[in-house]
Amino acid sequence: MVCSASLELGVDIGAIEQVLLVGGARGVVATLQRVGRSGHGPGSLARGIVLAQDRDDIIEAAATRRCIADGAIERTVLPRAPLDVLAQWLLSLVVPERRIEIDAALQIARRAAPYRTLAREDLLACADYLGGGGVADDSAHVRRLGFDGEAIWGLGRDASAAFFENVGTIPDERSVPVRIAGERSFGRLEENFVDRLRVGDVFVLEGRTVRVESIDRTGITTRSHRGRPTVPQWNSHIRGIASPLVEEIDRLRGGVERRLEAGERTQAAEWLQRRYALDARLAETTVAYLEQQRAVSALPNPRRPVFEIYILDGIQSAVALTGIGRRANEALARVAATRISRLVTGEVSILTDDLGFMVQLPARARLIDARWEGLFEESGFERDLREGLLGSALLRTHFRYVANTGLLVLRRANGRTLRASSLRWNSGRILDRLVREDERFPLVRETFRSVCEDLLDAERARAYCASLAAPPRVIHPPVASPMSFGILTSSFGDRVAVADRSELVEALHERLLAYLAGEIAP
Repeated sequence: MVCSASLELGVDIGAIEQVLLVGGARGVVATLQRVGRSGHGPGSLARGIVLAQDRDDIIEAAATRRCIADGAIERTVLPRAPLDVLAQWLLSLVVPERRIEIDAALQIARRAAPYRTLAREDLLACADYLGGGGVADDSAHVRRLGFDGEAIWGLGRDASAAFFENVGTIPDERSVPVRIAGERSFGRLEENFVDRLRVGDVFVLEGRTVRVESIDRTGITTRSHRGRPTVPQWNSHIRGIASPLVEEIDRLRGGVERRLEAGERTQAAEWLQRRYALDARLAETTVAYLEQQRAVSALPNPRRPVFEIYILDGIQSAVALTGIGRRANEALARVAATRISRLVTGEVSILTDDLGFMVQLPARARLIDARWEGLFEESGFERDLREGLLGSALLRTHFRYVANTGLLVLRRANGRTLRASSLRWNSGRILDRLVREDERFPLVRETFRSVCEDLLDAERARAYCASLAAPPRVIHPPVASPMSFGILTSSFGDRVAVADRSELVEALHERLLAYLAGEIAP
């Protein structure tokens, strides 16, 4: 059986002898789950092979195997008292015409593990919202139940229709048609991506580079365009390498680096074979990869990241190598972009992966090295992250999901499913008013909590900044470093899919080898 990092294996497909994981599963538990689909028989072993797509996949696979051998797996982290689910549950207690005291509801709620520490004030805030309370504009108010400060009660079958038609927590994710002006639609985009687009943006779809002419409720109108995309390649889910795996990868890189610094190259390869069960060829490949990185840049470590500065098509771009995983990098990148935006005029774009993130400045903008060194200060981290999220497509899209679950914005009414464009417009309008007039509104607080804790890993990113022994090293590599290949090529967009990016990576690698051999000048 062949599976990818995002494949869900919940379908019974019969006996499997071996699982092939394309590119790794980005986690120890995920790897065990996928490999565990094989060997279902008396005396059988579960077997799996990782088909590495690049050298980072080799390192990830080696570290995953070590974690499995050591029994180091990810902790199960429960969402911390999600208020949108709480609001929906409160309504379920009283529809159509039941009544319950607030203290009794609180006692029941605290029996569930995620709500064990639920504050009475939070439950009251949800009850008040469902009862039509709030300080924002009336358009942000609904009345789903009765509430007098001591109890809640149902308002009858007609008033409870919102609950019966919209119960559930799985968000509706839809796509939007894209057309060339004067032509028929040639593709579709996830609405999450559409939320990020503005007129004038350039992106790639189905191998065609297009410029946005207009966005309306019927779709996106574009024109063919020559040149690089201005919108980075879209990744619909913020999923990255899990914490135990991140730490083991750091140990692997650190162990090789210490031996290279001591002039023990052979011993580095032998250590990889002993500790990580790599064969001689893969061990040599890994050592050569990290050796090349050190030759043109530096290896990041848990106490000191690296900023690599490049000029791409005249635009100053920085690749931050942290190695803390994509979810934490997403939070760190948004903080960095917020701080940079105070220093330059124009839009700052970001792109993240597990190794780090890339920041691209507006045209003609430049930062001196000292500015890059100061971007990872812990002071003001939460404030700057919140500022970076306000107005972002990520926050607006997730607020719609929270508003749907919390029954503020309904997905279905009177037997009809509402149009996605209407849902986006309504939820965006409500969010703007709530942020302006009532930031303590429970669904606004839940949106920030779930984005920072469930989607991003803001706490890990903040702790990383606090633990740094020194400011980031700022390096101007003579050629692209091997650890930057993935994120640099992703910044060019999905031009004709994976094959083109593979060719670009190969070209960057050949240039790196030529530079190391002294065949070309930087």
